[in-house]
Amino acid sequence: MTEMSYPALRAHHRCVEALVADPEVTGDLLLVGMWLARAIHLHLPKPAVNDGTSTWQLPDIARDLFPLNMDRGLAFNGQMVEAPSAEPDWRRVFEVLKNDIRRYDPKVDQQLPAWARPRCSGPMVRRASCGKGSYTWGYLTDVETGRKRLVGACRKHHDWFQQERKVNAAVVAATEAPPPPANAGGRLARHFLDIDWPALWVKLDESWTAPPEQMGSARPKLRVVLGDTGSSFSVQRTSSTAARPRFALINGTLS
Repeated sequence: MTEMSYPALRAHHRCVEALVADPEVTGDLLLVGMWLARAIHLHLPKPAVNDGTSTWQLPDIARDLFPLNMDRGLAFNGQMVEAPSAEPDWRRVFEVLKNDIRRYDPKVDQQLPAWARPRCSGPMVRRASCGKGSYTWGYLTDVETGRKRLVGACRKHHDWFQQERKVNAAVVAATEAPPPPANAGGRLARHFLDIDWPALWVKLDESWTAPPEQMGSARPKLRVVLGDTGSSFSVQRTSSTAARPRFALINGTLS
């Protein structure tokens, strides 16, 4: 067994303690975070070394966390069923990381349960809004902040709702509302501050662009770069004299 230094053990303990204490890091995300903490701080599992670069593969994560991959197949009776596969479920790791991309999620702004629908916001004579159950609903954009507000309408206020959406769309097109500040994702990023997560997120989702942040962030010491082939990532030492991060975390594309 590789001898571990006290600073490495202490850094790993603090990282895991913070991950477990974070109420937003749960389930598969917590498992992946704990695996990353162990790999980065303790080099467990032991990485492969190529040209001085320590390298792990995404299947290594899946093999430890999700060894049973359920693939859908056609059974003898003609029905689609799930059966265990010999390969670890590395796609599950990919989805965990992708779902944690830093972004703006309009659902978070509404402060409503996922199953709930908004009440009717149609105007009334004797009170501010109707308040009945909604027959239809949709988002209206605040042109000053770019944030979205979920608005519902009952059958009586359907025409009012359609007009509100039409007017809002015209105003947004004419004023070019700013991108809204991020309010979701980035949960692992706050526990691994030295990683340059945006480089990874843009590879996980090519359409991703960095949303505005309400608070600034420290300069990263790790750079996440995804290659064109393979499914590996590595922690690589870079030149200490250049104005670059000290390490690079490299992750290959998934296929």
